[in-house]
Amino acid sequence: VPLKTLMGLDWPQAVYVAGTLVSPLLHLLALFAFLWAIRPLFDDRGLVLAGLLFAAQFYLAFQFATGRPDHHGLILLLDIVVIGLALRLLGPRPDFMHALAAGLTAALVIWVSVEGLVITGLLLSLLAALWVWRGAQATMPGWVTAASLCLGLLAALALERPLDEIGAVSPDKISVLHIGYA
Repeated sequence: VPLKTLMGLDWPQAVYVAGTLVSPLLHLLALFAFLWAIRPLFDDRGLVLAGLLFAAQFYLAFQFATGRPDHHGLILLLDIVVIGLALRLLGPRPDFMHALAAGLTAALVIWVSVEGLVITGLLLSLLAALWVWRGAQATMPGWVTAASLCLGLLAALALERPLDEIGAVSPDKISVLHIGYA
């Protein structure tokens, strides 16, 4: 819509230009998300090197190729954000907002594709291990993340499915099945 209105393109041209530009834009956002995600692990020189290595990955370049507007680039971007939030939850004082954001981002990546169950399973396993390792002081991140994940999945389900299909089970798109996994 912005391309159509601001640049005066007709609908086919606007969709073509948007489809061509969306993957490189996601690649740039993924690079910034990656640098943010690994910030707790590296100093500035390490971040520069990691950013260069990230940008040079053939697999990533293929996922974010110009003119390849599919969901894999968005999944990678959201996975990186979940990993960054998980790293922040490992700190000595996990933040409530990081836990909330981790659950909501995990719900979003599952909504984009059920492939998001992999990173969500890793996130929840990490939080369970953190709870076992640290005890009662680590319960807040797990509960908040799980609750926000379930609420995010419920919201996605309400937006995705008509009311008469709300209880339908479908393994390949958001359904009550995925809330059960969470």
